[in-house]
Amino acid sequence: MLIGYARASMEKQAIDRQLDELAVAGVRQSDIYQEKITGTKRDRPELNQLLASLRQGDTVITVELSRMGRSTKDLLEIVDLIHRKGAHFRSLNETWLDTTTPQGQLKSFLFDKSFQVQRANIGCPRLDTRLGQILVKGRQMMWLYVVKLQMPQRFHSTIF
Repeated sequence: MLIGYARASMEKQAIDRQLDELAVAGVRQSDIYQEKITGTKRDRPELNQLLASLRQGDTVITVELSRMGRSTKDLLEIVDLIHRKGAHFRSLNETWLDTTTPQGQLKSFLFDKSFQVQRANIGCPRLDTRLGQILVKGRQMMWLYVVKLQMPQRFHSTIF
């Protein structure tokens, strides 16, 4: 079954465009969870109800990823919960994230793993610092190569 999720950050914002796009994607109006609440809050009543009602084989569809969550961490946790329930996730605007296809599952997996690596390295400032130093050194070496080795000798002597 196709289940839609539409969210606006503020009460005065309209979600009609999202509802129209979900309807075009094949989601019935009665299967769309909609709310007007900020995406920075992980605890959202309609989203929680949607996640609780999921069954194996369902597909959660949203118009864009930012409607599901504002932080990468929350988004990955939500998509992971959907997968653990045996359901799929699809974003209409970010077509690369469609876990109903093998290619989409691979891209979702790679996205999740790259986030896990990034999260694991947050506690390693020495690693980040060392990588930065290597990049700076590499840029300096490239600059030396370009300026010192590739310039014609007469041009080099007039400038330096």
